[in-house]
Amino acid sequence: TASSVGDIAASDPAMAASMIRTVNSAAFGLSRKITSVAEAVNFIGFSSVKSMVLRLHLEQTLGGTNKKNNDDVEDLWIHSLVVSYIADTLARKVPDVDRGFVSTLALLHDIGKLVLQTQFPHEAEQLRGVSRDESPMSREVRVLGVDHATLGANLAAKWGLPGDLVQAIRWHHCPDRAFSESDPKPMRQAMYLLQIANQL
Repeated sequence: TASSVGDIAASDPAMAASMIRTVNSAAFGLSRKITSVAEAVNFIGFSSVKSMVLRLHLEQTLGGTNKKNNDDVEDLWIHSLVVSYIADTLARKVPDVDRGFVSTLALLHDIGKLVLQTQFPHEAEQLRGVSRDESPMSREVRVLGVDHATLGANLAAKWGLPGDLVQAIRWHHCPDRAFSESDPKPMRQAMYLLQIANQL
């Protein structure tokens, strides 16, 4: 919720520093420096602050990043933020779709890749590069015995995230398999919005 995110942001020194650094970056182009967390939250916006809080907690929970894969983790996080932003923008155009669900799903869809980078750096190194003979997910199964979508869904379930979110993370590369025809149409639409945002 907005209040809980605000409380976390205001009480966590690393989060506060990250927000103030972000809002004072060239990307915002402000004419004056922002020095308070409350002002930073106002400029950055709730959705972005929520994403930053989630990122901080994911980093604290998963930990384990080393110098070699820091760039990959950073790239993955940027990808997730961009997909979340695009999915949220697309969801505004589709009646009845839960924008909060879509943007959260987009933010978490590749959480399995984050686990790979932070907990299995040796295997992550083996997965680098492009293969013409094998899809990325097939390579993950060959190297790890599991693909990142299944790994992410298992982690989401372990964390007690809602079942719809777990199911959507599991099938984010196969949206037609995530929900059946008997499930609400907006849930099925959310999957396709994620797929489009991910491709974009």
